[in-house]
Order: sequence, then C-alpha cells, then structure tokens
Amino acid sequence: MNLVKTSHCLFAVAFLAMLSVFGPLLARKARHMPIHALAEAFPLKRWFVELNGGAHRLIGRRFCNTVYRTSEGMLLSEYHGSGVTASVAKNVAAFSQWLAARGAPFLYVQLPMKIDMEGTMMPSCLVQNANAKANAILSALADSGVKTLDLRAEFTSSSEDVERYFYKTDHHWNNDAVFKVFGMLAPEIARKVGADPATLVPFISADAWNREVWPQCFLGTKTRRTGRVFGGLDDLFVYTPRFKTNMSMTIPSTKINLAGDFRDTVMWRSGKIHRGGKGAFRTDAYSLLYIGSTYGVARHENPNAPLKCRLMIVGDSFVRPLEAMLSTVVSDILVLDQRRFEPGETVAGFVESFKPDLVLQMNNPSAFGADMLVGPKKRRPVLFDYGELR
Repeated sequence: MNLVKTSHCLFAVAFLAMLSVFGPLLARKARHMPIHALAEAFPLKRWFVELNGGAHRLIGRRFCNTVYRTSEGMLLSEYHGSGVTASVAKNVAAFSQWLAARGAPFLYVQLPMKIDMEGTMMPSCLVQNANAKANAILSALADSGVKTLDLRAEFTSSSEDVERYFYKTDHHWNNDAVFKVFGMLAPEIARKVGADPATLVPFISADAWNREVWPQCFLGTKTRRTGRVFGGLDDLFVYTPRFKTNMSMTIPSTKINLAGDFRDTVMWRSGKIHRGGKGAFRTDAYSLLYIGSTYGVARHENPNAPLKCRLMIVGDSFVRPLEAMLSTVVSDILVLDQRRFEPGETVAGFVESFKPDLVLQMNNPSAFGADMLVGPKKRRPVLFDYGELR
C-alpha cells in the first residue's frame, strides 16, 4: 500500500473512531443547533483538524480545507468575489457626496490583500480575483470624483512583498506593514485637516518606537483551519511608542473604558497571548495584541496628540492595529465596523453625532463580498451600507 493510501486509511480510521464515541452526543445537539455551530462544538475538533492537516502534509498535498500552502509556507485562499462592484462604488460615492454636503472630507483607502498583484502565488486552477475587483471599484470611484489612496503597490507588488508584509498563517498584514502605513497615512491626515505634517516626525519615525519580536505565538485563521503541522505558527512584531502617552479607549457596546498609556489602553489584553510556540487553537492573537477583540464601535481620545481633530474610520479588521498606532497622534478617533453594529446603529447616525473633521474608508478587497453575509450576521448592516443618507 503506498503512502497516499496509508495516510487516507489512517485518517478514515481515526475519524470513524471519533464519530463512534461522539456521534450520539452530536446527534442530540444537532436537533437544536445550526450546522456551523455544530461544527464548532465538535469534541476534540482541534485534534481532528491537526490529523487532517497532518495527513495532507505527509503526502505532500498543498491544498487542505480550502487553504493553499505555497512552497514558502504562505497560506492562501481562493476569492471568487461577487457581483457587487457597481453597488459598492455607487454606495461609496453617495456617502462621499453626503459627507461633502456636511463639510467633512472623505478619503477611500484601498488596503492590500494577501496575494500579489499579478496573482502568480496561486496555481492557475484556483480563483483569486480580489485585485481585479479592487481595480474596477477604484476606477468607478475615480469616475465619480471620489478621492482614493491605493496602498496595494507598496505591499503586494510581488510575492516577496507578500511574504514580507503578511502573516504566513493568517489573512491579515503584519505589524511591519501596519507601521509603514502609519508613517504614510498620518502625514496625509495632517494635510487633510490643515495641520503641518512636519510636527508628526517625532511620533512616527522608526526611532520613536520600539519593535519587539514575540516568536511563534500566533496561530492564524488559516492554521486554525488546517492545523499546525500543515500551517505552522507566526511571530508577532510588536510596536510600542518610546514617547510618553496618556490616552483612553472606550467600547460603547461593553463596559470597557480604559485610560492610561499605550499598553494600558489599546494593548490591555496582550498579556493573554501565549508565548514561545504555544499559540492557542482558539486564541486570536491578532485581536488580543491591539484593541483586544472585534467591536462595532471603538473610540480613542488623546488630548496630548499633535493632531487636534475628530477622525472617523470606517473599515474592517485590517484597521485594528493601525487605529492603535494612529491613536498616538490623533486627539479623537471613532472606528466603525458595520458587521459588528448593534441593532439600529448606522454609519450615518454616527456621523451626525460625532461630526468628524475627516472620514476614512479603509477596506481590503475581500470586503467586497461582505454584502453576502448570511446566518447569524443577517440582521446586521454590512460593509458599504451606511444607513439612510438624508
């Protein structure tokens, strides 16, 4: 019997053994749980995932549970997108015009996705059209007169760029990329609100921040689908300011109201990250490091920041570490993620109450399919839905 058949047989035997033990329990639960929740509740799920990924790695397969592993160990996923290009561009343009009528400048920032611009990292049999979607949307926004900033060329021009600026085991960019964007975007914000970008140099230069490496402590979303044997672990690059900080962070949907320095506020949950190759299977170190979790609304206030303005950011999870860094230079920031809104909350409503001096929309290309959310997220507004603009 060859290696492939042996690995398949071992996997089948292990699966049947687990099913025989836990099958009756799952059958009882299945009567009261949706299928996605049942999958999460599967006993010993972690070991099932590890066994599956290990079997794939043993026989040299590069594709496991919808995840493709490159020869450099980068984990990638297909992206088919959806037919939303026209509606996304139309909604963003309408929002930009609505803001202009209220005297609030708007900038759409196109964040990168974990794939090189030419798509050479993916085999031809797998679809990855996220950048094509982004190109079409940016073109439509330009035709509508919307100001845009495309960051993709800085971070995904080649496969080497992707390997440098993205986590191997996760879909997010790493903090080397985030710090680079911080240095690019902070001066742009200053110009938009009429401030002198030169005043930011003591706060955004590499000398103004410490960079630590926390080794092998991040088990990303794609490794959680395939197991450590197949996917591996990532280092975390941790940036903290050397200058003094005194700020606050409030999460309105919770009782979280923190005040103090950078570590006491935006890094308040970083101590829960398992260090030294012990990345926990269900622990999201990406969220724990900065901000703490996924929230629909987060507010950062820093009266000593060099930029005295009200900045609103509408975006996705790529924004999380960036908002932490921006909170050191902007006095008042409101960050919104429509996917996590409470019932009745809208972007337009927050604009009316917060009255921003500048609004940034920041999304990676995978967000273009976010209007296809189903299941438990169905009641929530989706990305590029701003509420009633009147």
